[in-house]
Amino acid sequence: MRPKPGASAASGIRGAYETLGVQGFYAAHGHEYVNPHDDQIVRAIALLMGSQQFGEQPGRLRVLDLSCGSGEVTVALEAWAAGTSGGGQPLQAQQQATAAQPEQAAAQATEQQQAAEPAPCSRQKGAAQQQVEQQQQQQLGQQARRRRQQRSASDAVPDLQLDITACDPYTQEAYQRRTGRSAHGWSFQDIADGCLAGRSFDLCVCSFALHLCDPSCLFITLYQLACHCRWLAILAPHKQPAIKEEHGWSAVQAWKVDRVHVRLYASLNYGQLLE
Repeated sequence: MRPKPGASAASGIRGAYETLGVQGFYAAHGHEYVNPHDDQIVRAIALLMGSQQFGEQPGRLRVLDLSCGSGEVTVALEAWAAGTSGGGQPLQAQQQATAAQPEQAAAQATEQQQAAEPAPCSRQKGAAQQQVEQQQQQQLGQQARRRRQQRSASDAVPDLQLDITACDPYTQEAYQRRTGRSAHGWSFQDIADGCLAGRSFDLCVCSFALHLCDPSCLFITLYQLACHCRWLAILAPHKQPAIKEEHGWSAVQAWKVDRVHVRLYASLNYGQLLE
């Protein structure tokens, strides 16, 4: 759904919720759904996958993209796994460009210094001063090399195979159109009723949706997810709903990207219902 002229996308969706209700809105507009926080979600996913919990992953990561919308989480995960930023620029190119900045700055400073220096007859320097300047230049070079090494280590993206299972009862058409992947029609109620039987995932990501789950089935939905997923990441414009240990989850870490809250939980019940 597109917002009216002069209105933000987020406010347009909130107004539609009030008019049509959540289920009515997605039943009517799910095929054209676009998340207005797409760019923030891309950065939030990159931050999540760069955390220590996912810093060293095996060659295959099984992901449940819960309430997948038009595929914003799937696209962000694919970009991260491919080693690109949200804008599509390879991280290696970013590293090279960033690493070159100290060297370029040093070269520019040298040129400026040479242009500002007086004629040879008036710029005689003592040996001690020249030695100090040489030491300073060496230190700057060492610092630049250390920064390049640190960036290379911290920004490295693992060679990762993503195994993504997506589901949404309303936006399957929008998801397939954007990602080229198919999505299941599972709802929160379907998960509460056990549709994940026999399946297991390393990570479940629910973006801008869990707060829409009916309170009557929230507990069992979270409990079922805890039995089938090792980790749960919630992306939302707020900190709702509250997720507690009795739901089967232990809070691990939280971040904020602009207005998007990212909460990561570890399962306390993983594997209990897999058989």
